[in-house]
Amino acid sequence: QASANAVSKPRALQLVQIDLEQNKVVLNEEELQVLEKALEETGVEKVAIIGVMGAFRTGKSFLLDLMLRYLREKHPPKGYVSELPEACEVPDWVQER
Repeated sequence: QASANAVSKPRALQLVQIDLEQNKVVLNEEELQVLEKALEETGVEKVAIIGVMGAFRTGKSFLLDLMLRYLREKHPPKGYVSELPEACEVPDWVQER
């Protein structure tokens, strides 16, 4: 169980859950508090959380991977060495939407 009182080593946080009985998305307040505390302790002022929901095999992972590659090339973290031969560009069909 997550504790908002202690920030441990990095791990995945499940900020939302799907309630299939009531057909809704539920915010996990405890995990949100863990994230909030970690951000405060590290001095982060801005954060973006991206969630993608959809049916099985509809491109969710592809979309997130594409976005991550783009962000890494445009704003590389310290010590990041690109694995791509040239800068990653977002395809026109993505920009048009």
